[in-house]
Amino acid sequence: MKYNVEIAELADHFVVAFKDKETRRVKKVFSLNHLGTDILRAFMDGKPQEELVPELAERYHAETGDMRKEISKFYAELTEY
Repeated sequence: MKYNVEIAELADHFVVAFKDKETRRVKKVFSLNHLGTDILRAFMDGKPQEELVPELAERYHAETGDMRKEISKFYAELTEY
């Protein structure tokens, strides 16, 4: 991971800040909606992505394939840093 990660929970949402390890300057900030918050909580808990797909697809009334794509995209963005 290129950056230090700071996570703050505000009400029922998360804000994620990626800071440069040397300068401690913020390089990227994510403000998450409900779905992003649910995915981040699962990621932080170490829940396998495949276990999360059907759970969130049902909760958000989405097709399993669409939810798999959203979760994969989110994980890719998150682990990029």
